Amino acid sequence: MKRNDLIFCLIAAACIAISYIATDIYLPALPTLRMFFSVNIETIQTTVSIYMIGVVIAQLIIGPVADHYGFRQTIIPLAILLILTSLFCASARSVLM
Repeated sequence: MKRNDLIFCLIAAACIAISYIATDIYLPALPTLRMFFSVNIETIQTTVSIYMIGVVIAQLIIGPVADHYGFRQTIIPLAILLILTSLFCASARSVLM
């Protein structure tokens, strides 16, 4: 295996693992988020469902796009999108944001 192929495989594995790691980080923070936003626990739990639906929809869309254009060409825009949306979520002042 070439060095570039190994690096590509490691980056691809890291991208796949991000959604699983995000879930493991997010779930223990639910009680803190409930207190921070001053909402009931059901509202905060809904955000987990919305996140999972987003992951599923993204996989349905990104899979064919990556097949058509290649994974290497889609990884950079997706990484930028991930960073921007993460910053947006971190700056949220309400659950609705």
